[in-house]
Amino acid sequence: MTKAAAIAALLSALALPGMCESMYVGAEGALLLPQGGAGMRRAGGAALRCGAYVSESWAVECEASLLESYAGFGAGMLGHWSGWSLYDRFFGYSAFDPFVVLGARLMSGGHAGPAAGVGAFYHLGESWSVRAQGEAMLDLHDGAEADYRLSVGLQLAL
Repeated sequence: MTKAAAIAALLSALALPGMCESMYVGAEGALLLPQGGAGMRRAGGAALRCGAYVSESWAVECEASLLESYAGFGAGMLGHWSGWSLYDRFFGYSAFDPFVVLGARLMSGGHAGPAAGVGAFYHLGESWSVRAQGEAMLDLHDGAEADYRLSVGLQLAL
């Protein structure tokens, strides 16, 4: 994925407010854990995220992060398990809200690739949620090495 494609994906995600059901913003602390032989090193930092729900269960989101010496951008889709009838049948409504994420990430130094992960919200009320997420990115820059990222933060529904 080129830098131009990543920027185009971010801009298209930001153009969604007119088509969305609701929006959110969030901030989180993040830890980058590259695979053993990867060209990247461990780094910690912060990320800002914004998103827009295009249906009850799916959101489009984008993110900007600064992890020590790495700057990063990402775009993708977030799908709630609670929107699936099987989850609702067993658990119903709960403050715990698991999700999956699929997208792409671009990090400084040309590190880019597809990303996927799982996470969960813990809803503190109608607007505020704690968000925890684990994600893996297939870093195509380093010969298909995997980079892992863990993050925890707060999210505000607008």
